[in-house]
Amino acid sequence: MLNIIIVHETLYKSKNLAYISVYNYVHELTSYLVQSYEAPATVNLNIDINHIDLPIDTAIPCGLIITEIVTNSLKYAFPSVADDCRDNENNFEISLSMQEKEGVIILIVSDNGTGLPVEINLQEPASLGLRLIKLISEHQLHANLEIDTDSGIAYTLKFLKNIHNED
Repeated sequence: MLNIIIVHETLYKSKNLAYISVYNYVHELTSYLVQSYEAPATVNLNIDINHIDLPIDTAIPCGLIITEIVTNSLKYAFPSVADDCRDNENNFEISLSMQEKEGVIILIVSDNGTGLPVEINLQEPASLGLRLIKLISEHQLHANLEIDTDSGIAYTLKFLKNIHNED
C-alpha cells in the first residue's frame, strides 16, 4: 500500500503521468521505511541514483522489491543495533544504487549486516520476503537477480527499462 501511495504522490508532482522519477520515488520510499522502523542513528542510508525516469509498470515492481529488501535490512541485518542503539562505533549501512546503461537498469541494494543464515536456500527460499523478491524480479521485471552473501547481503538486479519491449 505504501508503495502505491508514494507512486501516486510522485505522479501527482510529475509532468508526465506515464513515468516516475526514480530519484524522488526511492528517496521518499526509503525515508519513510527508515522512519517507520525507527532505525537508530547508527544505520546510514546511502542512495546513489541517477535521474532516471521509469515507466510506471516498471517503477511499481521495482519499488516493491526495494521496500522488501530495505525492510529486511532494517529488521534483521543489524541485531546489535537493537541491543544497544548508543554504539556509534559501528558503521551500519544500507546502500542503494541504480544506473541506466543502454536501456538496461542495474539496481543494487545491499547492507553490511549479518547476512543470511546458512540454512537459507537461495534457489528455493522458504521465507516469504525472499520468495517475493525472486518472484517479482523474475515475473514482473523479467530481471536477472543475483544475491551475494559474502559481506552482509547484496541484491543485484538487471532489467530492461521498458520491460514490455523485451522482444
